[in-house]
Amino acid sequence: MELRQLRTFVRIVELGSMSRAALDLDMVQSALSQQIGRLESELSTRLLQRTPRGVIPTEAGQAFFHEAQLTLRHAEQAVLAAQQARLSGAVSMGLPPSIASVLGLPLMRAMQERYPDVRMH
Repeated sequence: MELRQLRTFVRIVELGSMSRAALDLDMVQSALSQQIGRLESELSTRLLQRTPRGVIPTEAGQAFFHEAQLTLRHAEQAVLAAQQARLSGAVSMGLPPSIASVLGLPLMRAMQERYPDVRMH
């Protein structure tokens, strides 16, 4: 099971329609149906009931929907925690003039790209 599948399932339930979810997620409807089919197969249960007016979650689908929302929130919190814990602060570096003229600017650019929250002096 992938986070992508959970996001897709949650969005379908929120919008109540495969076609609206396909537009919202910028996907073709058949790809959404395949994802949901794989998810239902993996869980060995039907998650969505198709109706002429869209889709509604089954009882199992409703339970899965709530847990999927929680899982997605936890995944977002994990990303934020990692981003907040990344290297940050100020660094002062001294180089002899002969090396600084050759390596100084490339080193500072590389540091800025790799560690955007570090200020080099």
